[in-house]
Amino acid sequence: IYRHTEGFTNKELKDLHSLFSEAKCDDADELPPHLINEVLQGFYGPQASAIAKQVAEEVSGKFADQDDRQTCVLGMKLPETLIWARRLREAEIQVWREKFMRYDKDGSNSMDLAELQPLMAELGYTVTSQTIKEAMQEAEDEYSGKKEGHLDFDEFVNIVYTFRSRDGFSKAEVSELKETFGHFNRRGSQEVEAHSLCALLRYMGHVAFVDEVQQLMSLAKIDPNGAVDFRHFLWFMRCHREEELRKARHVFQKYEEKTPPGMQVLSLPAGLPGLGY
Repeated sequence: IYRHTEGFTNKELKDLHSLFSEAKCDDADELPPHLINEVLQGFYGPQASAIAKQVAEEVSGKFADQDDRQTCVLGMKLPETLIWARRLREAEIQVWREKFMRYDKDGSNSMDLAELQPLMAELGYTVTSQTIKEAMQEAEDEYSGKKEGHLDFDEFVNIVYTFRSRDGFSKAEVSELKETFGHFNRRGSQEVEAHSLCALLRYMGHVAFVDEVQQLMSLAKIDPNGAVDFRHFLWFMRCHREEELRKARHVFQKYEEKTPPGMQVLSLPAGLPGLGY
């Protein structure tokens, strides 16, 4: 069974099959090699774009070699697409394993909150301690039900997938974002127009300038003339959150004092313009 499914769950197989069907040639049950990147990013999300691009380049190279040998190859069948999807997952897990070992400072083969938070920041998720605790609880419940406050590598992988599915937001934050997204999606559609993202941010109370929103759309791999589904909207909001935090750090460091340590309240009026207020 594993050989036929490449280790994917039934739901994952259904999602991959749907993406494959949307991208394959109309007159053949095959996926053109140049579209494998689109399928992989559709399945793993924009967060996996770097590794998906590497896998796509490897696929293109193999098919180029076949063309040089004048082999009649039109594209990839679904089973071969599953193999490449599995290779991407293995490549990601190897990257995560290396990071896990590097941040496991005490060599315990487990990760606690203090070690996990900077590691997640390196993966692109600057999150609160409470959000990490929520995800750690889910990871422990998923695997063993133990309440130790530590994660082994398998539990760490699970927590990364949890963060990826919510782009580092808590359950409550995702619920609020989904409600806001619903106010702007097109009637009968699960998407919003990309050009409405600026208005959407303002609706949420954020300071939003057109040029900055365009930069965020570029980071989130969003076509400014297209539509955005909720998954890419979450990634867009993660990029927005990280940019807000970057600005806040800059302002804090600019006005930080050593004695007493921290930013003084009297410095807030001078620092607010740096945050767009």
